[in-house]
Amino acid sequence: MSGGGARILRIWDRFINGVTYADPTRTEQIFILSIYSMLAIVSLALFGCLHLVIEHSFALGYAELMGALAMVINLLGLRFVRNLTLARFALLALIFTMLLVMIVTGGTQGTGIFWYFVFPIAAFFLTNKIQGIIWVASLIAVTTFMALLAQMSLLAVAYSPTTIRQLLISLSVATVGIYTYQVAREKMMQSSQESRHDLQEYLDRMSTFSAKIDP
Repeated sequence: MSGGGARILRIWDRFINGVTYADPTRTEQIFILSIYSMLAIVSLALFGCLHLVIEHSFALGYAELMGALAMVINLLGLRFVRNLTLARFALLALIFTMLLVMIVTGGTQGTGIFWYFVFPIAAFFLTNKIQGIIWVASLIAVTTFMALLAQMSLLAVAYSPTTIRQLLISLSVATVGIYTYQVAREKMMQSSQESRHDLQEYLDRMSTFSAKIDP
């Protein structure tokens, strides 16, 4: 690999893995948040440019680029402020907002609702089973409210009531599956932490015992 390529990889590694905590679980959450942020930033930036240059959907294109910029600022804030809770909330809120924009505009040739199925994955992996349910339930509730407003001709949306209904049912089914996985994942993490704690207590007792019998 060239020197420039190796330097870029080192900078990337320091940026993604640079924020660490004594708690390995918290460090893992930082890593996951950074990866999700980068995926969201790249996706929004690419589709924003696509809508501006090719489809000439200027309102949607600028909205996506603004969303990408906000996520960049949030990610930089995580690096310097190190407030994981705030950064996590901001990222999910930005994704939440962009999904509502997709309902109104339709995204790229009416395919914007496909992005809805990314949200449960992000919500559960970035938070926990309870907060994940709250985030997804909130998205379903707000989307349902927007569909009702569209039915009363108070809001223009890009999809028919049938399409939105099928979207929300499919999203609910996917959410149940991801929730089940998250419950099992959290149980395994708790068991692993308890095992590490028990091992550390055993090592501490052995160390104390060795110190007592050491002449």
